Amino acid sequence: LRGASPGPHMVLTALLLGYSGIGIADRNTVAGVVRAWAALKQLREDGLPAPDKVREGGSPGEYYWAENPEFAALPFTPAQMKAKAERFKLATGTRLVFADGTPDIVVYPANRAGWGRLCRLLSHGNLKDGVRKGECHLVLDDLLNDARDLLLTLMPGRRLDDLPALLARLDEAAPGAVWLAASMHRRGDDRRRLARLKAIAAATRTPLIATNDALYDSIAQRDLQDVLTCIREGTTIERAGRLLESNAERHLKLPQEM
Repeated sequence: LRGASPGPHMVLTALLLGYSGIGIADRNTVAGVVRAWAALKQLREDGLPAPDKVREGGSPGEYYWAENPEFAALPFTPAQMKAKAERFKLATGTRLVFADGTPDIVVYPANRAGWGRLCRLLSHGNLKDGVRKGECHLVLDDLLNDARDLLLTLMPGRRLDDLPALLARLDEAAPGAVWLAASMHRRGDDRRRLARLKAIAAATRTPLIATNDALYDSIAQRDLQDVLTCIREGTTIERAGRLLESNAERHLKLPQEM
């Protein structure tokens, strides 16, 4: 209930926008990225997007396959889409959300050993005493205990004061494999915030990486995003207030804008 677009739509929209690749990370799990890989495989084989599986009725197995009207008329032939999909690079990982107040960290395994460590880390968070089914309880030390073969992108929150110390700890655990994310949230303080992030990156010798921190593939999904937020928070559109995103900027942008 955090993002309004499934992985297959993110992959297809990225292809149509002319991306050479995209990184997709689910929250404290890797379950959601499977469909993204399946969608890319379908495009590489057929040059056409797979239909959506839509639930119908309340019994197991009651569903049907529906063509997504948003992608009904693609601007490229199947042969062109196949060629684009063959060149497309899909990176999948996990957005670690911590219980100790640490800002989110997007983790992409660099190899098979990294995948093993990431999966063990998630299992550790799921199996802790007192953790309810479906929840993952992680603290920063869980990641720092063994971050080999993991690529770490720190997603700063509204406060930036503690970032230098945190980046130093991350770099000690994963030397040369740490990035600091910079996003344009269009909240009115972008220029000042980017200047601070640039200064922090220079002082800590951490490379900046541009990200739109996308929650949905197109601007048309903003309304659905708001509805999902209300479901997650147990409120209504009229009462949600600042729980909702302040604008509709959290979609995939053209490469030139990024």
